[in-house]
Amino acid sequence: MELDWDGSKILYVVGGFPGIISIIYFGQELIFNLSTAVKAFILFSTIAVFIKAAEYIQTGSLKTVHTF
Repeated sequence: MELDWDGSKILYVVGGFPGIISIIYFGQELIFNLSTAVKAFILFSTIAVFIKAAEYIQTGSLKTVHTF
């Protein structure tokens, strides 16, 4: 498995991680007040979107992950 990492991908990860953490931190009141069924639906929908994105993207790390 060969991963082609360049500087821009690393910067996207470094920039995206604090963004995700801040969304979770400031949105935790909203997230914790949701019902279990809504949380499960959001999780299922997110997984489905990532799987579909991996089917359409022919290059990059998503293709590596999707090939099974």
